[in-house]
Amino acid sequence: MASGKQIRCGAIGYGGAFNMGKAHAEWMREAGMNFVAVCDIDPARCEAATEENPGIETWFDYHDMLDTAELDLVAVILPHDIHAEVAIECSKKRTHVVSEKPMCLSTEQADRMIYAAERTSMMLSVFHSRRWDGDYMSIKEIVEAGTIGDIVHIEAAIGSYGQPQDWWRSDKEISGGVMFDWGAHLVDWVLGLEKSDIKGVQGALWSGHWKGVTNEDQGQVVIRFESGASADIQVGQLVSITKPKWRILGTKGGITCDWDEDITLKVAEGDELVESTIEPKESTWGEYYKIVAKHIRGMCDPPVLARDARRVIAILEAAEESAKTGKTIQI
Repeated sequence: MASGKQIRCGAIGYGGAFNMGKAHAEWMREAGMNFVAVCDIDPARCEAATEENPGIETWFDYHDMLDTAELDLVAVILPHDIHAEVAIECSKKRTHVVSEKPMCLSTEQADRMIYAAERTSMMLSVFHSRRWDGDYMSIKEIVEAGTIGDIVHIEAAIGSYGQPQDWWRSDKEISGGVMFDWGAHLVDWVLGLEKSDIKGVQGALWSGHWKGVTNEDQGQVVIRFESGASADIQVGQLVSITKPKWRILGTKGGITCDWDEDITLKVAEGDELVESTIEPKESTWGEYYKIVAKHIRGMCDPPVLARDARRVIAILEAAEESAKTGKTIQI
């Protein structure tokens, strides 16, 4: 695309949960792109989109939007089970695609999404926005600088104790299960810190305590890397005693950090561990779309590569197979 041409953007899905439709629109505009179109099956959400984004056009059928809106980029902000089919249709219409995370619910779906984008030479990227969380960016800098040496073990966790909300995110057929929401973020984070190949994946899932939902109550993914490092990722609604968000052990020291807290760093100096506290960077989720705009103009790679997002899905899929079979799964 020519550097001076305006990038026309739209969103498929403008649901009220977390106001993500509005957020994507604002980040697109901050990146210098032109947000012009929204599709949602709910007239009330289309009305809200128009109020929040004056001058846009709205549709109830995304096929009609893709046929008439002349878009360069579409954000797919929909329930997880339909990410794949909508993203594939966008690629077929020669539109660049940003899919909300998780990318999809299976590696088979991921492969079809990637094939459709490659066949039409369109971008396919996944909105793993939390790569731009301040604490994660700070921790990644520490790890990549070699401050704690080689990674030995990573723990990442989120959870609470209580009845899950009665909505689509609690429906396993639609959401993918307890590990496919926050778990996708945590797995992506871990893969950004430990770069060696994966030796095997183990999973554990607990179901049946909370009634009226089909998601599992609690989930765990254990990844073993060829380097010898391991990672333990936990997400759930049976967390009566919490763990810190991060606990990372290395050969020269370690890192711990909880939600909305400073980072604690311990580094070996001789026979002693010297402790320091680091204030996390500011989170910059909008940076994602600034990189997207540069990519569309031919200046850089996408901010999140489709094959990397597929790797997250492969791990979550393997963990579920492991939970069913009791075996370590190689991917």
